[in-house]
Amino acid sequence: MHSPSDVLVPLVGHPGEEQALEYALEQFPDASITVLAVVLPLGERLSEGGILDREEEREVAERERAARLLEAAGERAESVERTRSGSDGAGSDSERTDLPSRVDIVVETGRPGTVVPAFASEHDIDHVVMSGDDGNWLTRRLLGRDITTTVTNRAPVPVTVVE
Repeated sequence: MHSPSDVLVPLVGHPGEEQALEYALEQFPDASITVLAVVLPLGERLSEGGILDREEEREVAERERAARLLEAAGERAESVERTRSGSDGAGSDSERTDLPSRVDIVVETGRPGTVVPAFASEHDIDHVVMSGDDGNWLTRRLLGRDITTTVTNRAPVPVTVVE
C-alpha cells in the first residue's frame, strides 16, 4: 500500500476532529494535508434579530476554528516527534518547520455528505481522515443520516475514521 500524497481532513462539527487532524499529521508525514471546514447553508438570517450570523461571518469563524485546531494538533504532533526522536526539544523545531507549509485550510458551504466526496474527487485527494459521528440524533435528523457513513459510502478514495 502506497502512502497518500494528498490527504483531506474534513471539519463537519464532530467532536474528535482535533484527533483526526493529529492522526493525519502523524500517519502521513510526507503528505499535503487539506483541512476542509464545511459550513451548512442556512441563509442570511433566521429572523430580524439576526439569530444566525451571515454566511460570510460563519465562513470566517470556521476558518479561524480550523486554524486553531491545526495549531493545537501541530503542537501535539511536534511533541510526539520530539518524544519519538528522544530529543529534549533542541533541534526539533527544524525537523517540523514544514508543518504549516504542507497544510491548507479551505472553507466550503454545503451538506458535508455531498461536499466532502466532491472535494476529494475534484482535487485529486488520495485519502480522507475524519472523526466519527457523535451519535447526535438532531444532526442525523437535519442532515438525513450520519455524515461519516455518507462520506464513507460516497468518497472515491479510502476513508479512515478516527474514533
